[in-house]
Amino acid sequence: EIEYAGKFESNGFLPLSLAEKEGLVYALNAGGNGSIQGYYLTQFNCGLIPFGSPVELRQNVDPGETEAPITEPVSFPGEVVFTPEGDLLVIIKINDALLIPGTEGQTVLGPGSLNFYEIDPTDGSTSDDALTVVPVSFNGAGTAPFSFEADEYGRTIIVEAASTIRGSSGAVTIYENGVLLDRLQTGEINSCWVAYQREGSCIYTSNTGADSSISSLTLKHGSLELVNSRAAEPDIAVDFRLSNDGKYLYLLSNGNGGGGTSHIIVYETSEECHLTEVQSMGDGFTQMSIFAGAFSDLNFEVGMAVYGL
Repeated sequence: EIEYAGKFESNGFLPLSLAEKEGLVYALNAGGNGSIQGYYLTQFNCGLIPFGSPVELRQNVDPGETEAPITEPVSFPGEVVFTPEGDLLVIIKINDALLIPGTEGQTVLGPGSLNFYEIDPTDGSTSDDALTVVPVSFNGAGTAPFSFEADEYGRTIIVEAASTIRGSSGAVTIYENGVLLDRLQTGEINSCWVAYQREGSCIYTSNTGADSSISSLTLKHGSLELVNSRAAEPDIAVDFRLSNDGKYLYLLSNGNGGGGTSHIIVYETSEECHLTEVQSMGDGFTQMSIFAGAFSDLNFEVGMAVYGL
């Protein structure tokens, strides 16, 4: 079972993703130009000690609006993760975002990118000088890169998000050494987060929104196959993580779609890529407003990381 440990400042606006590796934690803030903040994890009580200053992202928000957060989620950076090599990766869904005049936060679509930050092995820090940017072309179907995983062979698994505004389905793409192996649509909109389970070569995507779900796929011999587009149907699903042994999937849910509090749902996995709910825990979360429109009046949780499970 899981228990509440504490709450800590992200040193930025709108934190939406967390990454942890051997006691080193980074939080991704999406507001304005966005930033990443590093922490040391205190293992005896799961506390977080911040170090250094936030590192501002290079996603080039409209210079006229640099102090105002972009209000459509597709324009935010998507996720922060550690690569198998120990570098830090920030997925930028849209670069050079420009707010469309006369709209409620909608943006001109630009190319996404994978932003790799080299980590200093002596203290876990990074900086803008340690950044390498790899462009990811925007897909003509109306999707953009959102989150990243890697399998045991080093192949890259990227989830492409989509929205009702653009009328397209999310998708999973597989790359090996920069070469596209396969791409398969999930059949769900807003496919945002991804988790890879070695047992059964299962891929799960968290599809957020009012009609949210978790999709399950298999990856065999470099090819994707959809197992169930709605393997689970949690309320307003956001970020999720597998336990270290792959037996459990921990999902952050933003409530009941009508103003309920957030909670963590625990699913038992299987080699057939099926999910069975075994626990739901809401301790430590605050009341939220319904997820809709701009973010200025909302109080909700988005990102999570799993340590020691």
